[in-house]
Amino acid sequence: MTVTFVNGAGIGAPGTLEELQNTVGSLEAQLMTLYEEKEQGGPSGVDTDVVALYEQKLREGSRLADEMRAAAESLEAQLHSMYEDRESVPQGSDITESLVTQLHALYHEKEHAGSQAEMVTSLEAQVVSLLDEKSEMERHLIAKTAEAEKSLAKARAMLGALVDTSLSAT
Repeated sequence: MTVTFVNGAGIGAPGTLEELQNTVGSLEAQLMTLYEEKEQGGPSGVDTDVVALYEQKLREGSRLADEMRAAAESLEAQLHSMYEDRESVPQGSDITESLVTQLHALYHEKEHAGSQAEMVTSLEAQVVSLLDEKSEMERHLIAKTAEAEKSLAKARAMLGALVDTSLSAT
């Protein structure tokens, strides 16, 4: 019988989980064949170092498959958490609705044409514009609040003068 050696250098290299599982399965099958041959007296020339090497590669492959599976499950859990967080955000304000509308428009634009760099630049410009508009609205609100306070003080002074006039006339 001939023993097929699988190049173990690719085990630690990036690849798909399926490729890693196939490699582990192949190593396990070869190891089982070696054990069977050893129990039956085995072919001459089979070195115990080869068996030890296969056992080591099988353990490493199994460990890497477990790590890949755990990493995939962790990423999936993070994705679900992100979707849950996104769904829990209130959508009531006008600015939020405007940004959501703009975001949907950008997604649509991305699907049909335009490079990502242009879209990012456009979004940055829109955010800057919205922030400028927000700042202008805040300044306007502060100015209107000051005007309202002056008008209220003037109205109180006029009311006080009117009351004083009416009291002094009697």
